[in-house]
Amino acid sequence: MTLLEHFYADLATLSTKEGRRRRVHWHRAAVRYLNMLALTADPIPPHHREGDITTVPFDAFFLRFSRSELEQLYRVTKWRG
Repeated sequence: MTLLEHFYADLATLSTKEGRRRRVHWHRAAVRYLNMLALTADPIPPHHREGDITTVPFDAFFLRFSRSELEQLYRVTKWRG
């Protein structure tokens, strides 16, 4: 599944209010990881790794995806009030 497919599947069964809250969660994650990728060549800081194991599960999920997928998620989740 692509990152956007995960996003849409997550929001599929939620109410409008909860969907808006979750959209903000996904948007902030996209911003966080785009900033992290812009600042360092190694997206996982050493204190979050033990050998080849990532110690922060949330990071492991988002870091599976490419920069272009994160940029797509950022654009899709941006507030259009």
